Amino acid sequence: MKNFNLNLKKMVKLRGVPLALAATVLATSLTGCGKKAECNVEGDHAHLYTNEEGYEAYYNKEYLTYDGYERQEEYIPLTEEEVSLYKFLDKKDLISLDDNLDTILAQQEQNQDYVEYRYSYRKTIRRKVGKVWTHRVVTRYSWTSDPNHENLTGETRLCHYLYQACNVYKDEYGKYVVIPSEEVDDISELVGNYTYVKKVFYKVVNIENNLELDYEDGQDPKDEVSKSDTLEQGYTAKSNVVYAEGPKLIKSY
Repeated sequence: MKNFNLNLKKMVKLRGVPLALAATVLATSLTGCGKKAECNVEGDHAHLYTNEEGYEAYYNKEYLTYDGYERQEEYIPLTEEEVSLYKFLDKKDLISLDDNLDTILAQQEQNQDYVEYRYSYRKTIRRKVGKVWTHRVVTRYSWTSDPNHENLTGETRLCHYLYQACNVYKDEYGKYVVIPSEEVDDISELVGNYTYVKKVFYKVVNIENNLELDYEDGQDPKDEVSKSDTLEQGYTAKSNVVYAEGPKLIKSY
């Protein structure tokens, strides 16, 4: 299965579009927990946790805040088997599809296809040869949703959202495993057949080839770096090296 997560922080920076789930992803990346709450519930149980975007999950924890979610008094009792399952769901960043369906559909409604434009830019490459740092300026390419961006090449691409859910089963060794669905245009197609989604349950692809978006193509082979672009400095020298930014896939289930 292809990687499904993407770096929404950079995507929002590029597009300037508020995505409800972006705040959730940024918060969960910190994995910081708050203070523990007092709890008089006996036996194993999981409290309901919710975040500002309306997503909810059950965690077998007593933290006041956890991964960007706030603890509620509501809880469900857990069997020994369910304790293991909920720990697995937490580890894999999985939440219930049915419990979050309204919020997920609202997010999908925001996720409209959009056009990106290719542009070129100059970048300084710094490399150490012996005890000497050499700098050279090369041409790189990236994509933007700004039709008025400088140095546009005239190339465009249509960016399209795909969605995915999953089920969780125990394998022959008694270990929980994730079985992901196919990628679909509408997550409603998966309701009833799949139980969970990852906290990042969609990705963006180039609709022409169905490949994930790549935001840096590398140097144009036709671009020749002249000797005048090469600078030699001592190995302790520093330079301003510019990098292209854009969404990048992280990891799969």
